Amino acid sequence: AKAKSARDSLAKLLYQRLFSWLVQRCNASLTGNAGGNFGKASFIGVLDIAGFESFEVNMLEQLYINLSNEKLQQFFNSHVFKSELADYEAEGVPVGSVTFQDNADVLELIEGKGEMLSMLDDEVSVPKATDATYVSKIVGK
Repeated sequence: AKAKSARDSLAKLLYQRLFSWLVQRCNASLTGNAGGNFGKASFIGVLDIAGFESFEVNMLEQLYINLSNEKLQQFFNSHVFKSELADYEAEGVPVGSVTFQDNADVLELIEGKGEMLSMLDDEVSVPKATDATYVSKIVGK
């Protein structure tokens, strides 16, 4: 089990470093700056917000990916729906009723103060903590 965990950790580290190297090379190629100092105006980013992915076993990384997607969706909803509709209303433009799913409560449940991620942060510093002790704290909340 320890060897498998070490293998998986090494694979993730290698993937992360290879990906960072690849992005840096792409940026250097696009800007002609081999030194890697690109400034704020030049960068390449990768974004996939196709939705939640569910695997047979979801890892913490997948939770973070899904959380990031939800935060982006929340930003989009706030900007496009809430602020634009407020602008239309202020200008007297009739829009009618627009409904959208607001996942602010889900985001708060996951990353809010005293919620899942902060509880996980606390749990990792507890001696002899296990997945079961963390789950029991989440379920008991």
